[in-house]
Amino acid sequence: MLLSALALLSISFIAASIVLPWWTLQISPEASIIFNSGFRNDFNLFKTVSSSYTDNSLEENATTSIEVNLSNLTSPQQPNPPSFAFMDTTLQLTGAGLALTIPIAIGAAVTRARKYLRYILTLGYIAAVILVISAFYFSQELPTQVSGLSSISPIVLPSGWTPIYPGDIASAWGGKADSSGQVSTWLKSNNFWTWGPSSGWFLALSAALLNVVACVAIQMIMKREQAPPKGSMAAGPDRTGALNPETS
Repeated sequence: MLLSALALLSISFIAASIVLPWWTLQISPEASIIFNSGFRNDFNLFKTVSSSYTDNSLEENATTSIEVNLSNLTSPQQPNPPSFAFMDTTLQLTGAGLALTIPIAIGAAVTRARKYLRYILTLGYIAAVILVISAFYFSQELPTQVSGLSSISPIVLPSGWTPIYPGDIASAWGGKADSSGQVSTWLKSNNFWTWGPSSGWFLALSAALLNVVACVAIQMIMKREQAPPKGSMAAGPDRTGALNPETS
């Protein structure tokens, strides 16, 4: 029961991670308060970016949303525009983790045979490793590809904001402050922009952790079933040949 629940939860996490954003660029909460506005860029594994800009200063909050292919953020004049092929690889690795986790849920629900438990134990650890590799491979490759774009967003950002350029993205996690202090002296020591892995990335790692927990539970079950029952004693020496005093 527990194994099936863990595996099903892991499957739902992986499936959700495939369709949810893996990386987000947005203005910081401090900048959002100062400008009474909001903005975020969500990158997903299907090589698209979803941008949303909200102006809360108007009587009726105006929100502009757009989703485009990442190729739209490159320039025709670029000799070698980024292909974002690493997203295809990440998607394939995550899909492989999903495919390996499904048999665990099925097997845990229908049998507790020791032979099959060994099989799903192996699958569980392999799936966990693949999911971890997919997450860290994504965060390793993303900065290089994003920095090769000609524009970071399909939405034209307000001119009064601290500008953000693709070349500013040097790592998967980070931020950019208003170093000049022209926008706000307060934001000079605080980030105007922040970026980092998003929900899909974290769900993939969470699924890997669930698989590891399921594997540990399987090992505990196998160890418990292998142990002799409590109170049992090893067989003693055969005494059937002992002499009967009355017949000696």
